[in-house]
Amino acid sequence: MGSPWRYIVTVADVFLISGFLGMIAYFVFPSLPDIILKTTCQKVEALARLLPFPMERFMLSITLWNTMTILITTFGGLIALTLDRLATRYAPDVLRRSMNNPPYAPILVKLARKFGFDVRGYKEADVILTLKLGPLLIPAINGFAAGAFGMWVLQNFGPVFLLGAALLPHGVIEFPTLIIAGAMGVHLADYLIYRVRLHERWPHGNLEVPSWVIRNTAACIAGLTVAAYLEVHIAPIVAGCVMKCT
Repeated sequence: MGSPWRYIVTVADVFLISGFLGMIAYFVFPSLPDIILKTTCQKVEALARLLPFPMERFMLSITLWNTMTILITTFGGLIALTLDRLATRYAPDVLRRSMNNPPYAPILVKLARKFGFDVRGYKEADVILTLKLGPLLIPAINGFAAGAFGMWVLQNFGPVFLLGAALLPHGVIEFPTLIIAGAMGVHLADYLIYRVRLHERWPHGNLEVPSWVIRNTAACIAGLTVAAYLEVHIAPIVAGCVMKCT
């Protein structure tokens, strides 16, 4: 296991590379930013309509969506592994045998070894790739969306508005928090892989989450609550001021 900074740099690189790919994708699919914006607004509005609170409904909706994003980013690999264990344990015998040795098993083993993991079989490769790559999925998706949307802003409003949009108050909190959550997820993956291999109990070792992950996740969720407030109440004011300056 490495230092926390190494994990942050890794996830930040994934975010930036995905953002660059999103910028390229904009020129291939110019309607992509509209789809991203419409989908985001629809999911926020749909959840807001379900909430019983008359005040700050949109802020709470954004907070809940962001909280789910952080939880999936940090614990996504662990959740997938737990569901796999349950399915393997309680599935019918025929399905269980197919899950233990699916047709794509050799591909996963080769992929894991290509990433530098010394795996002994399919299940070990499956668990390692799930734990290691799961936390990178949502930062990659968000980076891709941010890149496509950022290129649309640059093309239509210019670099000044792009700078203002990139530095809107909630974005200063939101993107770093997402990267930190992804870094925690990858760090947690290394921690679990090291622990179960150390005791030679792979892949049935204890998957207890250390307390520092819980504390840091709670801090990320608190930060996203602040970001949601800024997005609803402050960001429109900042965007309006930037528009007047352009």
